[in-house]
Amino acid sequence: MKIDFKSSGGRTCNFTLIEFLIVITIIAILASMLLPALNRARESARGTTCLNNKKQAITAQLQYAGDFNDYLVGFLPSNGTSGLWCSVLANGQGADGVFNVKGKGYLNETCIQCPSVSNRSKPGDDPFDFWRSSYGVDWSYSNGSEMENSRRETLGRYILSVASPESYVFFLARMKRPTDTLIFADTYWKKNNSGIPRFIFDKSLDSGAVVQAHGGRVATAFADGHAAMHTGVELKNMPFNLQYWFKSTAGDIGN
Repeated sequence: MKIDFKSSGGRTCNFTLIEFLIVITIIAILASMLLPALNRARESARGTTCLNNKKQAITAQLQYAGDFNDYLVGFLPSNGTSGLWCSVLANGQGADGVFNVKGKGYLNETCIQCPSVSNRSKPGDDPFDFWRSSYGVDWSYSNGSEMENSRRETLGRYILSVASPESYVFFLARMKRPTDTLIFADTYWKKNNSGIPRFIFDKSLDSGAVVQAHGGRVATAFADGHAAMHTGVELKNMPFNLQYWFKSTAGDIGN
């Protein structure tokens, strides 16, 4: 069986069915070879965007600290509602809840998300669900384990928390090694298949954890203002001594 094709010049090109199938097969093979590279390129671009978001966020935190006596915000009460770090930084001190975006803060809400993690809200949504739509801040103050105490001795007792009204801040003046003090990281909440604005130290708590969202790496930001890509193992081997993370957004534990 032959298949006829006419070129733009009017000439007829004859292909047998076998030749045509061979061409299709070659194209399929080339596509299968190129697709992983294309996906890696896309993920690399998302990783670059996410790392820039972390840089913007830690810069906003340091600006906030400059205005409020060297404190980086984790959680602050506001008008009886929850003032998460992302809500406070995006809305300013006028933040009045988890699901409100008013703007005019230290940071645009576009910068509080990891583009590789599923989020409930998109920038511009009203209301905006901060609780399931942002990456996380260190939330390990309640662990109290021997390993946690060891980390405090190395990096400083810089986490200050109050039970009622609940508040949680990082005090720059108490940090011994800001360059090693992790503040922000990509996070994943397996229970809800979403982002979450905090990460924990203890895997027994189902409250979200650091996730290697970018080809086996995590976009992070530290208290000295720098942002960098790291693996979970690298973060474990640093003075911060991270003990719990996900290998990917599939929710498989990495340690």
